[in-house]
Amino acid sequence: MPWTIRTIWYFYFLSFGLMIGRESCAFFTPGSRIYQYFFYLRQFDQSFIFDYLLNTTQVVLNLIMLLPILLYTHRLKLLSAKFWQYLLILRFIFDICGHPFALHNLTALHHSNPKIAILVYAQILLFRLPSYAACYFYAFQYKTIWQQKLSPASS
Repeated sequence: MPWTIRTIWYFYFLSFGLMIGRESCAFFTPGSRIYQYFFYLRQFDQSFIFDYLLNTTQVVLNLIMLLPILLYTHRLKLLSAKFWQYLLILRFIFDICGHPFALHNLTALHHSNPKIAILVYAQILLFRLPSYAACYFYAFQYKTIWQQKLSPASS
């Protein structure tokens, strides 16, 4: 991989990592909006613990899935392809169903201004798509990645 493309991927890794780190800190920090949201839901009815567990799993998977982006960027091998494939599928599932707080915020925004809600949703999707691409390449094109050795000229 040429150094310019690797630099772009590394910059994306840093910016996406900051976003995921910020979301994770907000999720686990008492006093944040999302923490209070789940706290009050659980106080209202213990059955909402399921929503909390879905979101917790989603946050943890997003933190773990930062690693394949970095590994893909540097062409480093870690664990088996099957491990990353299953983890990517789990991340996809939990990214869809593990966001009750964000979904309620987008729904409220949609009721007040549908155009802005669509723009916000598109921005979220566009920023996350490269992470899925890197994780997909790392998990499902595992063998071709290792065949592409980093040459001294491309470093």
